[in-house]
Amino acid sequence: MQLKKILVPVDFSEWSIRAVEWATDIAHKWGGELILIHVVERLTYPGDLISPLAGKAFASDHQKALVHKIHDLAADSGVPSRAFVRLGRAWVEICKLARDERVDLIVMCKHGTPGMIQAFLGSVAEKVVRHAPCAVLAIKPRGKAPR
Repeated sequence: MQLKKILVPVDFSEWSIRAVEWATDIAHKWGGELILIHVVERLTYPGDLISPLAGKAFASDHQKALVHKIHDLAADSGVPSRAFVRLGRAWVEICKLARDERVDLIVMCKHGTPGMIQAFLGSVAEKVVRHAPCAVLAIKPRGKAPR
């Protein structure tokens, strides 16, 4: 088994930062590389029907800033890293990047969506586990979020 490419979805929550820390430790031990991704979920507003380029403009305007912010999460770790920002459904883009980059492991936090929302929509982590082309380490939040 090799863990040379480790993908970490980042939503900038304290729990996703913890997932980056876990992935960094794994990458250190296996001599791997971190691949960080932030997905901007596209919301459709009535104005988008008139001007469908609005979502694309948002992604391109903020993409560089987000890439730098994501990259900074792993900058001091000494582990090689790359950062991506994608526009779309989170679980779809995570699985697509994992396939395209031939990722060995995805490390992510399971936030634990409560009740009926979970029943109808499912969580991003559960969808990634079902559809990912590689192993997934889903960290379950316990107690207070890390500082």
